[in-house]
Amino acid sequence: MVIPSNQTNIIIRDGSTANPYPATFTAAGIADTIKKVTVTLNNYVHTYVGDIGILLVAPDNTAVLLAGRIGGNNDAINANAVLDQQASQLWDGFSSGTYKPNSSDTNFPFSNSGGCPSGPYNTTLNAFNGISSANANGTWKLFIQDFDFNDFGSLYNAVITIYY
Repeated sequence: MVIPSNQTNIIIRDGSTANPYPATFTAAGIADTIKKVTVTLNNYVHTYVGDIGILLVAPDNTAVLLAGRIGGNNDAINANAVLDQQASQLWDGFSSGTYKPNSSDTNFPFSNSGGCPSGPYNTTLNAFNGISSANANGTWKLFIQDFDFNDFGSLYNAVITIYY
């Protein structure tokens, strides 16, 4: 089941939460236990990817940190990344391709506005595996936050693919 985000053009504000925060996805019709989840980030742009945190939260509040303080001072320029736990390499935060999620820390200080849960967070998409259909249908949330100043960016949209 492919679930596109309800928003396009997510603005990553300087030293703040993205707009919208969170981006939301509505899953309906999942008829069995989740076997796998992937996340696609389309046309991701940011002027300093080392200060970004990206967190995906399922309807049952299972939270996976997809990216956190990775990539150093590199810029993401229209990156199209698929985050898949079965990929062979960790995502560097700015390249296009298929990668595993990557984070240097599980206790990010995400703003709790918008219902963002507190850490520590899971760092593997496999944390979603085994969620029942009753807990998988509903609103999925993508929280993106810039944790430092003097940088900005955007994400055209995100897509969650749920295999069951």
